[in-house]
Amino acid sequence: AINPQNKRGRWSADEDELLRQAVRPFIQSGNTKINWSTVKLTVPGRTDVQCRERWVNILDPSISAAPFTLAEDRKLLEMVELYGTGNWSKISLELGKTRTDNQLWRRWKQISRKKRSKPAKKKSTSSKKKIAK
Repeated sequence: AINPQNKRGRWSADEDELLRQAVRPFIQSGNTKINWSTVKLTVPGRTDVQCRERWVNILDPSISAAPFTLAEDRKLLEMVELYGTGNWSKISLELGKTRTDNQLWRRWKQISRKKRSKPAKKKSTSSKKKIAK
């Protein structure tokens, strides 16, 4: 059954701060396994899954929010060539876990779209017809 007290949609700045405070003790203790059931008790109206997703994909300070660099794009394409398009978590590990699997998937889609939409350069053939007057 769905709990009507659980919130959906956008997170407020206050909720983000509550989540940071709830996760901080796990991080400071060096515990890599965060107990999301415990964390959710500190963020009223949010589920353990919502808390985990928000932390892992948005708030975790080890995740880069900066624009992708050319070097990252090259490495991403190399890793997709090696592992395929269904292995975003594995690619994230290979890239040092500074980007989420979702960031990598979206960036790959963006790069792929750009590559497809670039018109192929035509070879110049200088066989222009002369117009007779």
